[in-house]
Amino acid sequence: MRRWWSVAGRRAIRSLTRLASHGLAAAMAGSLLSAPVFAQVARPAASCESLSRIELPETRISTAQVVDPMGFKVPEGGPSGSGSPGGQNAPGGQGGPGAQGGPGGPHREPFQPTSTTNRSAFCRVAATLQPSGDSDIKIEVWLPLSGWNGKFLAVGNFGWAGSIMYNGLLMGLEGGYAVASTDTGHDNSLPMGQFALGHPDKVIDYGYRAVHEMTLDAKALVKAFYGTAPTHSYFTGCSLGGQQALTEAQRFPRDYDGIIAGSPANPIAHLNAYQIWPSLLIAQEPSRAIPREKSGLIREAVLKACDALDGVRDGIIEDPAQCHFDPGTLLCNGGDKPSCLTAPQVDFLRSMYAGPSNPRTGQKIYAPLAPGAEQMVIGVSGTRPMGVAVALFQYLVFQDPNWDWKTFNLDRDVDFADKVLSTVNLAMNPNLKPFFERGGKLLMYHGWLDGSSPIESIDYYNAVLKTVGTNEAANSIRLFNVPGMGHCMGGAGCDTFDKLGALDQWVQTGQAPDRIVASKVDDGKVIRTHPLCAYPAVAKYQGFGSTDDAANYVCSK
Repeated sequence: MRRWWSVAGRRAIRSLTRLASHGLAAAMAGSLLSAPVFAQVARPAASCESLSRIELPETRISTAQVVDPMGFKVPEGGPSGSGSPGGQNAPGGQGGPGAQGGPGGPHREPFQPTSTTNRSAFCRVAATLQPSGDSDIKIEVWLPLSGWNGKFLAVGNFGWAGSIMYNGLLMGLEGGYAVASTDTGHDNSLPMGQFALGHPDKVIDYGYRAVHEMTLDAKALVKAFYGTAPTHSYFTGCSLGGQQALTEAQRFPRDYDGIIAGSPANPIAHLNAYQIWPSLLIAQEPSRAIPREKSGLIREAVLKACDALDGVRDGIIEDPAQCHFDPGTLLCNGGDKPSCLTAPQVDFLRSMYAGPSNPRTGQKIYAPLAPGAEQMVIGVSGTRPMGVAVALFQYLVFQDPNWDWKTFNLDRDVDFADKVLSTVNLAMNPNLKPFFERGGKLLMYHGWLDGSSPIESIDYYNAVLKTVGTNEAANSIRLFNVPGMGHCMGGAGCDTFDKLGALDQWVQTGQAPDRIVASKVDDGKVIRTHPLCAYPAVAKYQGFGSTDDAANYVCSK
């Protein structure tokens, strides 16, 4: 795009785009939009090809073409991030909290349509954004040719990003949404984090600018294509995408009407410190390591202590926050055996339940491991912690690829990281009043078996209520903790639930969801349903009927 836009001109155009994008949503905020209303805007007002000639500030549109979703091929050399858990620290990775399905690198798999509910063609727009001289932000915006529901959905990234989330785009498209995704402005062919060396503008893009600029351009393209702005705009993301979701709510309260923040990798420096910490403890004293062979022993002991707290033994702890398991009950009487824990192993597990703290001040650094999620630290070798955590400190914080994680200092380095990242990549601000005041809704969710502790999300939720006011936030924020679910999905619990549908109903009706029914799906069949209750309520079995049927539970505080 031409570089003669002045700063003032760019800001003015961005402001006009923003006002146009939100004007219709604001006008319709007090009324429900019926299907006939959506039908009036369901078909394009312009050709797909004409979008290639749209002039947007600091944007170069490279592709605007009609595509068949069932025949879409990922661009050669382009990754197909799916937003699924895993990545460079999936099960079998280097260990540390979150290593098993924790926030890792980009998860790569062949692009695969996930359903056949909407096979209609769409207009695919690919563009490069350059808000700074060193920016190279790729975005894609997909616009359904028919059946548009009148709304816009942005899909957050996973892990270190660096990829368009193609499967996430398809799932949004199948729901009738105009959808968008960004690679956050860096090439994921580089080892994770290396893009940050000597590129402060790319760090800003990664931290917040890419998602925000994508949002403005995507809304402008939606309006140009359909002749009207979206009635509502939503953002959904998990892991890094969950952090992006909180960042949007905090920094850009006008961007979205509703936001889904799943398992936020947040606060990022504290989370990554927490992911280094267990390996650091074991490197300092190797006898602390708990071998994987003892995972079953610990799991059975924790379940015995806490499984029945919700009134039913089903192999899943409903509310680990109420579980007070003492690893000392497994202490060996004598030498090390497969059926017990040695004293150093007991102390190590107790440390995990306590969480890391500043050794000088005693201040908490990150929330502790939740009982039931012990597999996140069992088997840590101590030879190398989670790669994504080390990369953040090497490349973003210290700008030193030779930084040795064994020199990590909880007293000094976490505070330093907060200072370095404070302007680009922290999403710790609990003041969501500007987002709430314009009607914004925030739906958070977190799996209890997640290595990135769900207790951290509870702490953030409570901080929001304390900052904004409980009454003022009552209809603006909800947190759903998911029993038996790992990082973003997976695990023994019911991990499939309609988050976007719940958010959409909330935004349109003003009625906040206090209960969402989740399912466990096996081989395409629903084998169990279970209610997810808005925090602080938890599901309690009523004492009759199948324990695999959500109808037989109540949400209770």
